[in-house]
Amino acid sequence: MATAKKKSTVDQLPWSEDGRQMEHYARRSDEDTRWEPNEEFAATLRLVGTTRGRSAAYFRWVDDHSGRTYPMFMSSLAELLLSDVVVRGVASGRWVGVKRGENYGIAWVGPHYGLEIRAEAIASQFGLLSGGGR
Repeated sequence: MATAKKKSTVDQLPWSEDGRQMEHYARRSDEDTRWEPNEEFAATLRLVGTTRGRSAAYFRWVDDHSGRTYPMFMSSLAELLLSDVVVRGVASGRWVGVKRGENYGIAWVGPHYGLEIRAEAIASQFGLLSGGGR
């Protein structure tokens, strides 16, 4: 398993009104952008697709518990896959917001013990494990 990453140096992250962590070029003056403290959080996230921004490609993750969605840089996904915590598109652990240039995303920080079973249950719920799901 990969070692935990150091804490992000980004103090705040931009959020849309519908609960999406915004990917890029958010300005503090934008009225439809809500800025929240960047705090490490524990969650089980499900990969739901990809998106392309102005200068970066992202993988899109959703927390089915909170309804929030998060972008992840390709390089962060590579690190996550090497950590061996992704089960059929579902990953549990501790996460933190990161910034690269003018773009925002999340990165896996390390395991959160107790969430591993939840990742497998969510994968089963969405039919991502053989014999399970809907």
